[in-house]
Amino acid sequence: MLVVVEEDTSLNIRKEPDTDSEIIGKMSRGAAAEVVEQGEEWSKIVSGDVEGYVCNEYCVFAGEAEAQAAEICTTEATVTADGVRLREDASTESAIYKVMEEGESLTVSDDAEETESSWIPVQYGDDVAYVSADYVEVELAVGEAVSMEEIYEQQAAEKAAAEQAEAEQAAEEQAASDENATAQTSVSGGTAVSASSDDLALLAALIYCEAGGESYEGQLAVGAVVMNRVKSGSFPNSVSGVIYQSGQFSPSSSGKLSRVLGNGSATSSCYQAAQAAINGEDNTGGAMYFHAGSGSGTVIGSQVFY
Repeated sequence: MLVVVEEDTSLNIRKEPDTDSEIIGKMSRGAAAEVVEQGEEWSKIVSGDVEGYVCNEYCVFAGEAEAQAAEICTTEATVTADGVRLREDASTESAIYKVMEEGESLTVSDDAEETESSWIPVQYGDDVAYVSADYVEVELAVGEAVSMEEIYEQQAAEKAAAEQAEAEQAAEEQAASDENATAQTSVSGGTAVSASSDDLALLAALIYCEAGGESYEGQLAVGAVVMNRVKSGSFPNSVSGVIYQSGQFSPSSSGKLSRVLGNGSATSSCYQAAQAAINGEDNTGGAMYFHAGSGSGTVIGSQVFY
């Protein structure tokens, strides 16, 4: 079965053959499925990790599905060996555009002149290039269903990436508004430290791990501890060196820090606190350690800094 909805639309896969039933997945134009049971109005299908019902009105089946796939789906040539040469013309004497690795895919071109069957014409930017048929596997690139769980995860990842980009932009604008951020002294008397965008992201991620649920003051305090160590002479003299120093910050050894960096879940307030700490702000009075609970030191939120 092949989906033939319009471009930029999708076909709902439902739990039961009814328009009021729960939507459990979606299929885009050109996506294919195995038909488990074909009915008059609804068919039960399996595609990807989704099994459910689709309305027949937006699908074609059997031979018609194969014919439609040839028209609306691209044909892909997937490289089956390392070191395969992509050439300007259908000849081993032709100039080489690039050397490809196993697993790379190229779209087969419909615009090329007819060549010997031993060469496959493919799109390479705006040009047509050629690859030996001996080292590629050619097949229609039909799509498959996507579950609602996958869709929600993708949407969440996109939202997190957008928020991170917004936070980074805000941090950059804050830094840019400070004419000489690396040399200025903050209102609390600390000096700024030169740091890269990677340092900013790393510090924001650690702040999120250690104080993501705290107030902004608590988040700034964690950032200040890191920067106080960087400037102390008793610890590594870089943000990454301090954060990854053995036995110091548990998120760096547990894997939590890597996960936060990977999925971009640090909030905008964590980025703001990280930038402020890098710029020299310190609300801890020079503290180099902190812990949760009670004890002597400066209490900020649920943590003590000393």
